[in-house]
Order: sequence, then C-alpha cells, then structure tokens
Amino acid sequence: VRAAFPEGVRAPVQYGARVRAVATYLHAYQLLPCERLGELFADLFGHRIGTEPVSRLLLDGGDQAAGVVEGIREKIRGAPFIHCDEKICDQRR
Repeated sequence: VRAAFPEGVRAPVQYGARVRAVATYLHAYQLLPCERLGELFADLFGHRIGTEPVSRLLLDGGDQAAGVVEGIREKIRGAPFIHCDEKICDQRR
C-alpha cells in the first residue's frame, strides 16, 4: 500500500530545517568537511548523510542566505569606516 506524500514533501528522503541548520553550522562555523559531517550524524543519530545530500543542503542554504549577504555587503559599503586592513578597504570601493 502506498500513500501520497504529504504537502511539501518532494522526495522519499529529505531533511528538515533543524538538520539543515545544524549541518550548515557544523560545516561553515566548525569547519567540518562533508564526509566527517556524515560520520558525525551516523555516530550521533544512527543515520549517515552522504556527501552529495550534505553538499546539496549547504548549497540550498547559501542560496537562501544570498539576500541577507547582499544586504550586509551594502551596509558595509555605505559605512564611514569598517575597521579592516587597508588592502581590503581599498577593494570595497
């Protein structure tokens, strides 16, 4: 017997917002490579996430953050000073 997927479910395996957030945090801030991130999930939760799904969810997260990043970039460009190395400061103009 097969039922239809609930609304919003697009694939047999998908990860929710919390898994995406934790994976993004561990990769971007704690600098865990994709392979080790999959191992960590297997060790902690008994479910290994492959490198391809990890890469995909990180790319999706980057796409979702694009507007925020651009807003931050514009605020920095408009700031009277940005407390940085002169080479970087010259590049922002």
